[in-house]
Amino acid sequence: MAQSDQIQSAKKLKPLQQTQNYLQAALQTVIQAQAMENTQATQQTEQNIQKAQQTLSQAYSSAKTTEEKNYVEIAQSQIQQAQMKLQDASQAKSSE
Repeated sequence: MAQSDQIQSAKKLKPLQQTQNYLQAALQTVIQAQAMENTQATQQTEQNIQKAQQTLSQAYSSAKTTEEKNYVEIAQSQIQQAQMKLQDASQAKSSE
């Protein structure tokens, strides 16, 4: 039975792991966008943020415990931070 629980846990973690990967990619491209003021990096960031939001929605709907929901909420907060950084970078570029 413990092995079954581990398999279930691994399945639940997969969307969160995907989200983490998308967030890391989004934050990396924010840095690129700020450093290079690169339109392509900004577009990649927007795409990664959207993908992260999609996987978070899946993770939240499958979350059964408060702990799992807390992890998703933390990730949602990180997505919002990435979006704010992207907006700041876009506004800085527009004002030049």
